[in-house]
Amino acid sequence: MSGRILMSGYAYSIPLKLVFGDGVDWCRSHYGAVQRNPDTRRDGHSFHTATNQDSRRSHDSYFRLRKRAASQDLGAVRAGDFKVIDFINAPKRASVVEIEQKQPHGRNFWVYYLILLLVGIGTGTIAMVMDLSVTYLESLRYGICIRSPLLSKEICCDGSRSLGNCAGFVEWRTLVSGAFNLDTKMNLPFLGFLIPLLVAIGYVCCSAYLVQRFAPYAAGSGLSEVKAVLNGTVMSGFLSGWTLIIKVVGLGLSVASGLNAGKEGPFVHLSSCLAFTIARLFKRFREDEALLREVLTCACAAGVAVAFAAPIGGVLFALEESSSYYASRVLWRSFFCAAVATLVLMRTNPFFDGKLVLFEVQYDLHWFWFEIIGFALIGAIGGLVGHLFTVLNIHYQKLKAKWTFLDSHAILEVFVVIVITHIANHPIWFLKMSNNQILKSLFTSCQNIALDGDSDSFRVTKLLCDPRSNGELIKVLSVSVLNKFLLTLITFGVKVPAGLFIPSLTLGASVGRLGGTFIQHLTDAYPNWRLFRECDSTSACVDGAIYAIVGAAAVLAGVTQVSLSLCVVMIELTGGLSHLLPVVVAVLSAKMVTNLFGSPSIYDSIVHVNRYPYLDVNIDLDIRKASEFELRAKDIMRTNLHVIKASGTRLVELEEMLACLTFNGFPVVDNLVDKRLVGYLSRTELIRAVSIAQEQSSSPASIVSLVPDETTLDSQLIEIAEQGSPKVLNFSKYLDSYVPLVFEDTSVFQVYGLFCKLGIRYCCVQTGGKLRGVISKKDMIAYLDVSEEIVQNYFV
Repeated sequence: MSGRILMSGYAYSIPLKLVFGDGVDWCRSHYGAVQRNPDTRRDGHSFHTATNQDSRRSHDSYFRLRKRAASQDLGAVRAGDFKVIDFINAPKRASVVEIEQKQPHGRNFWVYYLILLLVGIGTGTIAMVMDLSVTYLESLRYGICIRSPLLSKEICCDGSRSLGNCAGFVEWRTLVSGAFNLDTKMNLPFLGFLIPLLVAIGYVCCSAYLVQRFAPYAAGSGLSEVKAVLNGTVMSGFLSGWTLIIKVVGLGLSVASGLNAGKEGPFVHLSSCLAFTIARLFKRFREDEALLREVLTCACAAGVAVAFAAPIGGVLFALEESSSYYASRVLWRSFFCAAVATLVLMRTNPFFDGKLVLFEVQYDLHWFWFEIIGFALIGAIGGLVGHLFTVLNIHYQKLKAKWTFLDSHAILEVFVVIVITHIANHPIWFLKMSNNQILKSLFTSCQNIALDGDSDSFRVTKLLCDPRSNGELIKVLSVSVLNKFLLTLITFGVKVPAGLFIPSLTLGASVGRLGGTFIQHLTDAYPNWRLFRECDSTSACVDGAIYAIVGAAAVLAGVTQVSLSLCVVMIELTGGLSHLLPVVVAVLSAKMVTNLFGSPSIYDSIVHVNRYPYLDVNIDLDIRKASEFELRAKDIMRTNLHVIKASGTRLVELEEMLACLTFNGFPVVDNLVDKRLVGYLSRTELIRAVSIAQEQSSSPASIVSLVPDETTLDSQLIEIAEQGSPKVLNFSKYLDSYVPLVFEDTSVFQVYGLFCKLGIRYCCVQTGGKLRGVISKKDMIAYLDVSEEIVQNYFV
């Protein structure tokens, strides 16, 4: 008798003794224990134990590290929740399913572009809705439009010379004072601080509750997790439709509350969720994880494109930062998806100005060759700021992880952060503006700007462009740099949807404009210096706007470690080419500084802190340095293997293995003595084969063959019945088409390169054709996490 259970989406029968009563004891008696998945981080430390006494003694320190990691590093357990895909074998496995279900392969081309078209349209629409909702919710913090409560302040006051004196928009403090007959002179300033703060608290607490209650993966930027997913990690729920809905709602609330956070970075996560939801409607994309990740890469390009109105920059960002395995065919498809998304955003015109450029530079920003030195210095300072921010933020995240109180009280944490933010911003009128408004003002050139007027915009212009306000400008910008740095530090990582791009750009723009002000002072104080002689023919030598753009690019480069795509994004963001070379110089300088300190990007750091199964494919491995390390493949491979014989195994034995063992795959050998490797059978394929065999009412006593039979390879399941003998089921077509092999003495660094370049999930270790062990991707990650023998410049 047998019972039927469901595992990984496939139902198959197992002996009833495994279902009722003594199932665990039976597994232990036959397999030694109820095995955990060796492809998880918790059991990733089940490495090879050398039998040679000298070898064991030489690696005692290594095993002590493994024991300490297993007992103390709680974060390592988390990676056990994630499955790792095999890029190189995924297409073949999907083709097997396609052949079984008799689906023509040619239709995938049109389905592919249909998905990209829908993703582009959907991403552009989400960006439009997000822009409108954030603008409206921001204005709702301060007041309401009398003639139409659904209009934001900007639209309600359209045509007014000064938004501060708009008659159609009434502030809450005025309404409350009038309703309770309060003394306007005494209570208006207090109410002007208290009411927006209370509304902001309501926004962020609602956002934190939605995230905590319905979609924990919606918190943060999501870019680190997207990188891990594109690297081959499967995170259940991270790209779900429910996460998409909660992130859209929560992101609008958190950004509109006044938190020092942006909505641009999370667009990558939003577009990926949309692409995943659409692509999973089609069978081929559900089965082929590698093909699905191509669609996700295109969605990343669309997300950045609508975030900054930069379709070309979005494609380059997906190539440079997001995707680990970027096929050349994906370049055109990413461009198609990004272009569609940008066109939809431009057609909907959410800012009602008919422009695609967010922070348009109205004039050509002229610069002189001596300013290259200033641009390089600003770039170096930006790289240093980015490095310092990354280091401090990661230490702050680790501190919060150890102090579990904040993790269990996410709403309280975000409440404290929003109160601190409003208290820090309220005393200085310049900082009470949103990050987008600050960026727009800092990117504004002083050429041909009138310095008279009484509106808020004229007040900003006078501060930035009037030489008599330079003293105040230096004070305001200095406070702005410190304010934005500290607030971004404590905000990035709270359990609400929040991005890092715009806060980093605002911080960098303040640094750049401050540096430009000092250089302008030098040119005014020492006009006869030979270095400044180029300025003799012009009335204004230094334009602070170009330094703001350069500083913004430098800090963002220091934080995110992107370079080429960032230069293109900055050009598309501001709509000018005159400052391309200064931006390039600053980004190169920032990258050199961060490389000097050996700091990774903030997103890579978060990947490692959260223990996602991720291998950085961009690490430059120095083979000469690698040769100094003694560890080889035999030192980290697993030898507690459960293999399958290529012939002679009964169907019921495979059912028992699936019930008792949770390994993600099994090596196939010719016999249990010589262990000559024949192939590798993944768990998902074995479940599929066993399920089909049971649907065809195959006997549990049937013999399974994993040796290819060329005469009958096209049939779904090959059954050969000989007289007087049980049926033979041929499962050979379910074997992986590619099995990576290394020798026992292969360097760990070379094994690491094999995993990165090929996108494999495992590799087999052999000597003389005999199977010695297996190294999984998570085995490699677990080793890198605890090995103190590897220089941190290589693995962080």
